Amino acid sequence: MSEQKKRKIAVCHGPKCGAQFAEEITREMEMAFGQRPDVEVTKCGCLSSCSLANNIMIDDQVIISRNTPRNAVANIEKALAGDIYGAGGGVEVDPFNLEDDKFLGI
Repeated sequence: MSEQKKRKIAVCHGPKCGAQFAEEITREMEMAFGQRPDVEVTKCGCLSSCSLANNIMIDDQVIISRNTPRNAVANIEKALAGDIYGAGGGVEVDPFNLEDDKFLGI
């Protein structure tokens, strides 16, 4: 029997996200997911999607944007279940893919 990989939720605490709701969103994430053995909640630096703040990265790959303390838990629950595009207006953005910069208008 193989061990299930732990999912990582990283809440952006960069300048823009940190000035908005980063602490509140981190608390909401910790309350919702902190007791789950399959999920780790952490803080991270800027995810370079500042115009779409507040940002949360899942598994170092997918960024869910436009989170607030009210919608963040629901957005991340949907994303963890595989419904990335249905996550309350969240957008899947790869910060290392230049094609996503075009989508963002950069």
